[in-house]
Amino acid sequence: MSTRLVVLRYLSSIMQPRQLHTKEMLERYMGMNRIEPITPTVKTRKVMDAEVSQHAADRWNERVGPIVTKSELVGIIGYLMNQPERIEFLSSTVGLMDRDIIFTYERMGHVIMISTFYGRLSEQPILNNFAAFRHFNRYERQRVDLGITKDRLQAQMLPPIPRQTMLCKGRRNHYRLEEYMVSEGSYITIEIRDGLSGRRRRWGFLVDEQPHGVLMNKSIQRALCMMGFGKWVNKYAHLSWMPEVAG
Repeated sequence: MSTRLVVLRYLSSIMQPRQLHTKEMLERYMGMNRIEPITPTVKTRKVMDAEVSQHAADRWNERVGPIVTKSELVGIIGYLMNQPERIEFLSSTVGLMDRDIIFTYERMGHVIMISTFYGRLSEQPILNNFAAFRHFNRYERQRVDLGITKDRLQAQMLPPIPRQTMLCKGRRNHYRLEEYMVSEGSYITIEIRDGLSGRRRRWGFLVDEQPHGVLMNKSIQRALCMMGFGKWVNKYAHLSWMPEVAG
C-alpha cells in the first residue's frame, strides 16, 4: 500500500534567533519536567495578528525575560499566533503562552492587544491560581511584587521559534514536524496524534546524531524528505530501531 501524506500547512521563519540554545535547554523548554498547564475554559477562533502595548513590553522586561525590545517581542508573539497550540486563551481576557507565560489581552476586531504580562508560572507559583491572585490584587491593599532580578530575567529563554514547521496527515495519524536551530546543529521535533484515540506522542533528536528509539514510519520519512532531510532519511531509514508504525 502506497504512503498517503497530505500537507496541511507549512511555515518557514525568517527570524534569526538572538542566541542559540543548547539541545538540553530546548528540550527542557519544550515540555520536559514542566508545570502542568492551566486547562483552558474558553475556546476562541484562531487569531492571526497581535499587538503589544508599551506597558506590556515594560512588564515583560520586569517579570518575564529575557530583556528584549518591543519590536522583538511583537515579532515573536506574531509568529506564535500562527501556532495556536502555543497560545491558549483561558478566558476572554487572559492568555497563556507556552504553558508558562501568563498575560491579559483585549480583542479588537481581528487583532489581539496584549495589555500586560504577569510573569511565568515556573518563576511565580502564585500565578497558578490566577483568579485568586487577581482577586487579591484587586481588593486587598497590599499588592504582590511580580518582578524578578535582572540575573533571573536574563537567565530565561525566549520562546523558541522553529526554522520550519510542517503539519500533515497520513491515512490515520496527524503529524507535526519542526526544525529548530540549537548550538549543536539542527534539532527535529516530531509529534504524532493518533487519529482514532487522540493520543499524542512527541520526541526530538539532533540531525547530526543517530537517534535511538525513534518511531519512524513512511509518512514521517516522506515529510522529512520534503523538509530537506532526504540524506538523513536515506542514511538511517534502513536501521532496525526505526520500526514501521501505522501511518
